[in-house]
Amino acid sequence: MNNAKNREYEFDALGRLTKAKGGIAAGAGGGSADWNQTYTYDRYGNRTNITATGTAADSSPIPIDDSTL
Repeated sequence: MNNAKNREYEFDALGRLTKAKGGIAAGAGGGSADWNQTYTYDRYGNRTNITATGTAADSSPIPIDDSTL
């Protein structure tokens, strides 16, 4: 059993963070993450939205509000 906590990050062509995910073996073999966050930006490079989701160890959803900046 692999209990390693992994983190993965994605960036756009301008080097801005667009996605972060993590959890138990999130990147190993395409397994699903315990949590995901996506970020969007306006044309000036300002972050305009963060969307976050997650799942607890018992597979029940973790309530995480979307944050609009």
